[in-house]
Amino acid sequence: MKTLRTLLFACLAALVLAGLTALTLPRDSAGRPFALTTLVTTSDPVKVPAARVKEAVEEVVAGQNFFTADLEAVRAAVEALPWVKRAQVRRRWPGGLEVRTELHEVFGIYEDGRLLSTEGVLFSANPEESPETNLPDIFGPAEDAPELVRAAKLFSEMIKPLDARITELILSDRGGWSFVMTGDGMPPTRVELGQVHEDDTPEKRLRTLVEAYPLMKELFGGPPSTLDARYDRAFAAGLPDRALIEKHARSMREAGRGRDPVPLPEEDTNEATER
Repeated sequence: MKTLRTLLFACLAALVLAGLTALTLPRDSAGRPFALTTLVTTSDPVKVPAARVKEAVEEVVAGQNFFTADLEAVRAAVEALPWVKRAQVRRRWPGGLEVRTELHEVFGIYEDGRLLSTEGVLFSANPEESPETNLPDIFGPAEDAPELVRAAKLFSEMIKPLDARITELILSDRGGWSFVMTGDGMPPTRVELGQVHEDDTPEKRLRTLVEAYPLMKELFGGPPSTLDARYDRAFAAGLPDRALIEKHARSMREAGRGRDPVPLPEEDTNEATER
């Protein structure tokens, strides 16, 4: 008996070290041989709790035993759960099933409320179950989801010198790109990049805009309120919005990250800057 207890303890310890959770399946009331008694699973305790996996598996294997359990049906049931990207299922002698899950990594929130993964896959899940914060809102045709993620990643990398991040990305029905960026010292700012042309791409326009941004900020006495790079050989920049800058600075101070806004010009008109 002591040897058996030692063996069971060793098995449980091995499961813990492997990141697995062992659950007990309902007892077969008919007493049929080779009944399924144990479910071993890897799962995120917040996104995919083990109890949620167990519930999905139980519905599939009811009335089945170790040999007759439909592993493909179990896999499909687990992959139908929120956050699950793919699942692997195998038998564990003498009466168990092992389910390993791979989860989606969320990138943003799509316009219809679904989540968009880092691989450009749309899926349904509760964003509050994810530790990721400051997820950007993504707008555009669903069939272009992978391209939306690619562009958002590229634009995000390009605006890093501005200490800014993207909060909203839009791809219009006509193929025009735009986004909203913000940072500790930058209130939400809309950037219009337009469509792709033969020798003029949104990436090229954004690169020019990022290079010119520090000079614009210095000349304007503060961050431009809007940026429009759709023009030929020039882009438009809106003069700083005093009320918006003060509101943003106040929110940053409340978060412990902000500074007092610099004095700004009273005018609020648009100026064109050569690029």
